[in-house]
Amino acid sequence: VAAHAARGVVTSLRRCFVAAWPSLEVVEALARRPRPEHPGVRWVLPEQWHVTLAFLGDAEPERVAEALRALDHRSVTAVVGTRVGRLGRAVLMAPVTGCDTVAAAVRTRVRGVGSWRETQPFLGHLTLARLKNVAACPWATPLDEPLSWTVDEVAVVVSELTPEGSRYTTWATVPLGG
Repeated sequence: VAAHAARGVVTSLRRCFVAAWPSLEVVEALARRPRPEHPGVRWVLPEQWHVTLAFLGDAEPERVAEALRALDHRSVTAVVGTRVGRLGRAVLMAPVTGCDTVAAAVRTRVRGVGSWRETQPFLGHLTLARLKNVAACPWATPLDEPLSWTVDEVAVVVSELTPEGSRYTTWATVPLGG
């Protein structure tokens, strides 16, 4: 635990990332799709769906929020594609376009703040399920139409690992310009 004497604030390192949360309408539309029970499939809860703009690993959420205060980026339109697919062997995802420039701006602002060093290019997506030893996707049918929302803020999110899976808490939000 690190104490910030100047402000009298006690902080600690936490597993953090910066995200764009989808709109309620997008979440509801995706949540209406069937999520059948299937061996080796752990469905992500709809309230946890997000686009990770930057993963920071262990970081002080206060420092992340401080780094993002100078973020200068306009709002963007995020679009969930119609094809659901896999990301590697362990993730069932819905691709999301439109967040590339805001992700690049966020990554520039938070570079060096956390313990994680980004080595992969940004790939916008919503993780729908975690897969373990699953050969075929149980939810690989296309969506009827693309879904979209306006990303007008980014969130500093703290991730707590529990036996039931990760639990996410928004620590702070940073508005994007019009």
